[in-house]
Amino acid sequence: MHVICRAKKFDSLHAELVSKLLRSIGEAPIISQKNDAGQTFLHVAAARLNCRVLAQCLTIVPNLVTGVVELDSAGQTPLSILARHLECLGGVPPTPSHDEVRAASKPVGGAEVALEVEDEVSGKLVRITCKASILKGSTWATDLREGCCLKVDSACCRSACAVRAAMLFLDGQPLALSDGRTLWQLLSFTVQYRLPGDLRRASISSLLRSLEDPINAPVLPMLIRGAQAAGLCEEQRRYVLFKMLTTPDALASAGHSNHGLQRQAKVVQAVLSEMEHQIRQMKSRSANVHHPDEGVDANTRRTPRALDVPLRGPEMRQAVSRLQPA
Repeated sequence: MHVICRAKKFDSLHAELVSKLLRSIGEAPIISQKNDAGQTFLHVAAARLNCRVLAQCLTIVPNLVTGVVELDSAGQTPLSILARHLECLGGVPPTPSHDEVRAASKPVGGAEVALEVEDEVSGKLVRITCKASILKGSTWATDLREGCCLKVDSACCRSACAVRAAMLFLDGQPLALSDGRTLWQLLSFTVQYRLPGDLRRASISSLLRSLEDPINAPVLPMLIRGAQAAGLCEEQRRYVLFKMLTTPDALASAGHSNHGLQRQAKVVQAVLSEMEHQIRQMKSRSANVHHPDEGVDANTRRTPRALDVPLRGPEMRQAVSRLQPA
């Protein structure tokens, strides 16, 4: 497996060979063998920036997910190796600044409606009253009548605190939340019901800043899988990806049982998919900046590859030196 994962080009033949090997050996001890640098084949695949073989391995043997946070002799994990690639390819966005976003306009008087949410903290149904004009552009627009009660889908939000914060924000008050889970539910609520863009931007800004606190690490698996649907921009998605790659506790939060390991495997597959997307985006930007007709030589024009990243570990370092372009 180490040899296959070192392949310069991972094509359909390599994919078929990996599939047959994994299906034949399953979870036998041989699958976790290490080289002289203490690296499993998952480390080698990450060093080659071979996201496809990593994703394929997790699809066939989900329990291999425990290996993506396993340390080699130099203290690196497959995820931390991918994080170093991300830094080399395009840098990592800084922590989002505290740009306070306010609602564009404050609602005037008019009919009042109630939002009913199944609150996970109290275990009760909580009703929150607000001006109907706040919701005039939402998916509830056609249901707004004086005194009506609108039910919040518990699949997207089970936090009365999040719904209350949303209504206060749309009533002209600043967003004052710092708990990652509550902010994620607020963002999900905002997106599902198409609430004003100012609220979505404020939710994203506060949520990304909350990731600086390790206590909010459990939000990362949900965010990495829903970043695109939630409307995060490329830079914000890259920031979330880097935090996911460098926060081991985030993956562990998905659970440790058999079902938990399967959930972890799906999270890592989402990480690998986002990693491939970011690589394509950064290479595309680099190609646009350094167009061949501008007289930039090949060495300057070339986007740094996985093999250009200075990785520790004698065996990996020797492999890099052999394959560097002349």
